[in-house]
Amino acid sequence: MTDDSKDALRAASFEPRATTHSTQEVSDTPRPVGTWVALAIGAVLLGFVVFILPQFAPTPDSQSSAAPSAISEDTQTAPTSSTSAAQENASERSPFAEAQLAKVRRSAQEVLQSLLETQSRLESRGIDQWAADNFLAASAVALEGDSLYRAQDFDAAEALYQQALDSLNGLEAGLSGEIDRRLALLLDAIESGDEATAGTIAPLLQQMAPDSDAVFDALERIPLMPAITELETAAKASFEQGRLSSAVSQVGEALGLDPAHQRLAKVARQYKSALTQQRFEDAMTHDSV
Repeated sequence: MTDDSKDALRAASFEPRATTHSTQEVSDTPRPVGTWVALAIGAVLLGFVVFILPQFAPTPDSQSSAAPSAISEDTQTAPTSSTSAAQENASERSPFAEAQLAKVRRSAQEVLQSLLETQSRLESRGIDQWAADNFLAASAVALEGDSLYRAQDFDAAEALYQQALDSLNGLEAGLSGEIDRRLALLLDAIESGDEATAGTIAPLLQQMAPDSDAVFDALERIPLMPAITELETAAKASFEQGRLSSAVSQVGEALGLDPAHQRLAKVARQYKSALTQQRFEDAMTHDSV
């Protein structure tokens, strides 16, 4: 018989019992080995939990560093939440409440409009030069009113606007007195021949009272001051030298330039009186001879 026939006969000689017995031996034999393997795996897992796993736990620094980012996120979302809440409150207001809010807003706006108009008039009159401190104080009150207006506290904003307006109205009421005081100083400077002081007062006074005839007349006299001073100096020298006729002529020429000059008019009367007295004495002397 050939080898193939021997293999075929050998394969057919297997019996079910022999096969069952072999399988039972295989399953029974590794049982002690599996137990040891399980124990080894458990030991490894225990070591991992005790020695390795704590190294991966987050440190306090990392937790504290994570906290600001969370706070930042909360802070960033807070304005959005408050805006949404404000929008919801606005939408929930009744038509009557909306109408009342619009009414107080209009009232605040009317006072503010008057405030701005008064402020503009005073600024055009140079208030920042003759009442700077009071003007700045009133402006600060108005700015506080702006803050309340933006917060929609219109009643409180109107009260501050009115306070600022009252202050500016008081300054505007005092403008006439300020003009008169400065005009008097200007006239004194013109009369005394103080060109420097007159030149300092004139620009502000012109801004404060652009429509005042008295101020206009005074301002027209300022450019004549140098020539008047020169003629007055010459007249004085002539008078001291006894040339009274020249003195009277020179002071008269100065008065021709500025007829409103009261001091020169007084000097001119003195010179004329002295000239009259001199002529009378000359006439008496001539008659006696």
